[in-house]
Amino acid sequence: MSFWTDYKNGLKLQEAEEILDLYFFRPLAFILVKIVYPFPITPNMLTVVSMILGLFAGYLYSYGQTDTTLFAGFVFLISNVIDCSDGQLARLKKNGTKTGRIVDGIADYVTFTATTAGIAIGYSHTFNSNIAWGILVGLTAISLIVQS
Repeated sequence: MSFWTDYKNGLKLQEAEEILDLYFFRPLAFILVKIVYPFPITPNMLTVVSMILGLFAGYLYSYGQTDTTLFAGFVFLISNVIDCSDGQLARLKKNGTKTGRIVDGIADYVTFTATTAGIAIGYSHTFNSNIAWGILVGLTAISLIVQS
């Protein structure tokens, strides 16, 4: 199969894709999938790596300093690319499971919560206000509930 055909076969329904995922994260993720495909790497392994990087990004964001925030953004970007690759790998290897979908969803929530909390804590250091991060975390929780 060609690269483009493999890429299309690795995607979810296009209607279910977000624009940034479809045109930025998923193409980068597919390059990663093509690299790891011949190896005994499972989609769940990629999910765990993505979550660990998301937790690390949240930790870096919590410092609230320019250099750590920029590095956190880069780490979070890599986490998103890997998060997009796990499903593509599962679809191409035809080894996706219901458990894998659940693990992926939990990892997404953990990553989102860690990065949001890290950003909020970083802002509280920057603005010397615990109220700011409390409001941000509260709004994040409401956003997650609405999206779910």
